[in-house]
Amino acid sequence: MKTYKATAIDLECIMPSNAVFFPYVASVTCDVCGKTYNVDEDIFEFQEIICLDFYGGYDSVFGDMSHCTLDICQHCLKSKLGKWIKQKQY
Repeated sequence: MKTYKATAIDLECIMPSNAVFFPYVASVTCDVCGKTYNVDEDIFEFQEIICLDFYGGYDSVFGDMSHCTLDICQHCLKSKLGKWIKQKQY
């Protein structure tokens, strides 16, 4: 689950008396462990969240055209799928 916030940017130099609001993801809760990661508290943990969002295709085990989402933290991803993840250091 994601929580959104909006931040205002004053564009007075371009458009007098107008402000533009840009939405951004402020926090994400891991669907596996339930821990909430906040962008303002720990940016490094926050940016390692993996967000899956897809639709099941024809004859999918998830159901035809079923909308599937998953937000998972790096710790749960490693504990659940770590032995199958291929890693390469750069």
